[in-house]
Amino acid sequence: MSQEKTIEKMQAELMEALQQDEALKTEFLASPNEVASRVLGISIPSSIQLMPVEVPANTLLFPLPARMDEGELADLDLEQVAGGKHSGSRKGKSMLA
Repeated sequence: MSQEKTIEKMQAELMEALQQDEALKTEFLASPNEVASRVLGISIPSSIQLMPVEVPANTLLFPLPARMDEGELADLDLEQVAGGKHSGSRKGKSMLA
């Protein structure tokens, strides 16, 4: 069994720290990658951008995937290629489409 933290566990750990410390939350809103790296004890690559969003209790957040460029494969297409599966073309469609 792997000792590595899952994304979900890291998110939960970070959320708990932010909820307990208002100053840390303020710092996280200004510099999310730096604070998350410090709190979690990991290095977050510069290619990953954390985007904190304060969501009111009566609001649902619907993250939308970035628009894909022409000819770019969706995640499902990549999974099918990697797994050798084929169930028809889904070019340009996201996994949720």
